[in-house]
Amino acid sequence: YDVHVGAGAFIDGSVLMPSVKIGDRAVVRNAILDKSVIVDPGAQIGVDLERDRQRFTVSEGGVVVVGKGVRVTA
Repeated sequence: YDVHVGAGAFIDGSVLMPSVKIGDRAVVRNAILDKSVIVDPGAQIGVDLERDRQRFTVSEGGVVVVGKGVRVTA
């Protein structure tokens, strides 16, 4: 499914769809990443939910949903 996870990246409790790229040292917690999402090196998802709410959809239970083709910057 062409998913790439960089060196030192941390992924926990998450679903990664095809063609997702996770950069080195990135953190992804309790998230659903749709197809072709790119997470830049050092970026964080699911660590600061208030910041995530400004950029993505966050469920009442705290699951962060990142839409198709989005690039997540640090």
